[in-house]
Amino acid sequence: KMRDGVEVEGYLTLPKQGKAPYPTIIHPHGGPGARDYGGFDYWTAYFSHKGYAVIRPNFRGSQGYGYSFSESQMKSWGLQMQDDLTDVTQWMLDEGYADPEKMCIVGASYGGYAALMATVKTPDMYQCAVSFAGVANLKDVVRRSRKFTNNEFVKNQFGDDYDDLEARSPYYHAEKIKTPVLLVHGNEDRVVDVEQSRDMAEELKDAGNSVKYVELDAGDHYLSIQRNRHEFFKAMDAFLSQHLD
Repeated sequence: KMRDGVEVEGYLTLPKQGKAPYPTIIHPHGGPGARDYGGFDYWTAYFSHKGYAVIRPNFRGSQGYGYSFSESQMKSWGLQMQDDLTDVTQWMLDEGYADPEKMCIVGASYGGYAALMATVKTPDMYQCAVSFAGVANLKDVVRRSRKFTNNEFVKNQFGDDYDDLEARSPYYHAEKIKTPVLLVHGNEDRVVDVEQSRDMAEELKDAGNSVKYVELDAGDHYLSIQRNRHEFFKAMDAFLSQHLD
């Protein structure tokens, strides 16, 4: 149950080794107009094999829970749907599943945006954050969309008030971030431009933050090439081990 009484469904996976409270991964899905399901997920399988508890919430904006629930993502990135992730994390703590000193938020695409935004809105909650192919600058997405036929959809999804878009973009708040960040992006991503992560990495470095940036050669938005999948998971494994083990 979220702070305003709305109920959000999630999938909790606990590791076979160790005991609660566990080092924990908060793993928001991409989209955000998508949803998580039960069943096998290779990211979750990796996390649980490492001994981490994993929660995959279908926060507001997810599909499958009615029209108004899914439409609540419109012009709301970084707002209530972000607070849902904070409330889910607090639930993990309250229920005794999560170790408050060993929590990381990990996501791809929209999930990567949510991971970065968490380091802005809740700078003391997580020990690390991982963004794969994540959005960092909403204003830049809207500006670039002018060249494409989906321009009206993008403006409806994100809004077109540049001051508001800056307020909801991690890129413009790098100086507030103190959480170690891993950014990974394919240089041929056609869904979220690689400049999103390149620029975010530069801003974090300029602000003196702890950031590691990995760019995948010929990488797309879906880790389609096996060697890129291996490179990403190798980098993430080292990063999570550093901050959660």
